[in-house]
Amino acid sequence: MNERISASEFARRAGCDVKQIRRALARGALERGADGLIDTAMIGTAWRKPNRRTLAKDVRADAQDNATAQTPAGRESDSLPGMLPLAEALRLKEHYAAMLRKLEYEQREGSLIELAQAEAVVFDIFRAARDAWLAWPSKVAPFIAAELGVEVDAVAMLLAEYVYRQLQELGEPQPDFVNG
Repeated sequence: MNERISASEFARRAGCDVKQIRRALARGALERGADGLIDTAMIGTAWRKPNRRTLAKDVRADAQDNATAQTPAGRESDSLPGMLPLAEALRLKEHYAAMLRKLEYEQREGSLIELAQAEAVVFDIFRAARDAWLAWPSKVAPFIAAELGVEVDAVAMLLAEYVYRQLQELGEPQPDFVNG
């Protein structure tokens, strides 16, 4: 016949808190006898409700067991053809989750911005530069015409044409494979 002990002694032997024993008794996972004591045969059984830490420990233990149990073909016994072994899948999952957390942190910190936002900023900068170049001929044409002693409209039209050509070339770059 098994020994019967108090809830506090059961908790000590099971390596847990008395609160866990009380909760297990309340939900019916453990039972007290008529004398109010708990049977020691229940120590080490599945009366505990698993938590995240124990579940993660079980998954890691399963992954280690699976990593050592190789089939002759070199695949782990729990993986299907074309799929990753469980241990590798869990490692990748954790790796990518960590990368996502890092990206979220950098975004909140302000060192990372959305691609659309960056494209909008660059577009606005280049549009402002283009507009400044398009306005440039009308600003400098009178000064050039005065120095050369020619008509202002002719100089303005000539400068505008060459600025427009330059902007067209900058707007549509052609690959130069000759120079590398």
